[in-house]
This record gives sequence, C-alpha cells and structure tokens, in this order.
Amino acid sequence: MAVIGVNTVNRWAIQSGRIGARDRRRMAKALGDTLGGTPGRIAVVVAHHPLEQAPGERKRPTRGAGPAIDALTAAGVDVVLGGHLHVWSAQPLARGGAIQVQAGTGLSNRQRGEQNDFNLLTLDSDTVAVERYVEDDEVFIPERRVIFTRGAEGWRQA
Repeated sequence: MAVIGVNTVNRWAIQSGRIGARDRRRMAKALGDTLGGTPGRIAVVVAHHPLEQAPGERKRPTRGAGPAIDALTAAGVDVVLGGHLHVWSAQPLARGGAIQVQAGTGLSNRQRGEQNDFNLLTLDSDTVAVERYVEDDEVFIPERRVIFTRGAEGWRQA
C-alpha cells in the first residue's frame, strides 16, 4: 500500500485549492517508486480539496484538478481522500478510474445541515469498502456502507 499526501492549499486564496505541475510530478514519481508496477497494491492520495465536485457546488473547483486526475490515473492511484466541502460522498471519479471519498465534518457544532461523521475504509487488492459513521447523541454509529470493485475500466460501485 502507498499513501501520499499533497498540500492543496492555495496560500493566496482562502477557499480555493490548487495542485500544480510540480505536485503532479512528485505524486506520480512517488507512486511509481513505491508501487513499481506491482499488481495488487493499493495507492491512496490524501488532499484537503476535492479533485471533482458535484454540479452546483458553490466553492470553486480545485485549480489543476483535471491534469492531476490524469497524472494520478496514469500512475495507478486507487483512492483519493479529501474534505473541504463538509459533505460526505464516495464515488468513482467521472474522469479517471479512482474512487474519491469525501469526509464531512468530524467534530464541530457548525454542521451546515450535515451530521458529524468520519469514514472507515477497508482495502484489499480488488475491493474497497467505505463505511460512513455519523454522530448520534454523542456516539458515532454506522450509517452507510458502499463497496467498490476493481474492473478493467477502474473502480466501480458494486
């Protein structure tokens, strides 16, 4: 397994993220060096800002996300973890074969209409299970489980 973090914070803008060419090259090299074309290994990228957003999202998309998805797909990334939007989601990227898992808000009283939550991922070479746990009376309980399987075109919801 390889886990790589990328700093997507744009120091010149509070709400928008960015992934530059140097970040893309660094991630692709790290994935290539770590995975080395070995089948069955899982590659995870962790970023604050999402690579794709739902239509109608008010926050600006991450600058450089499209080229980053292309580079990460070519490098064999399987899962992209993110946050920033404070809304839970788990789905394959529309552009590329990886799974994007968005965390909501872990611990806050500013919930924006969503419950506090966190994700638990169970990974193996051909299956990724994402379990969402939500706060219920100060205790986190399982709320949803989504399973993805690896196919010829990448990861798809089972």
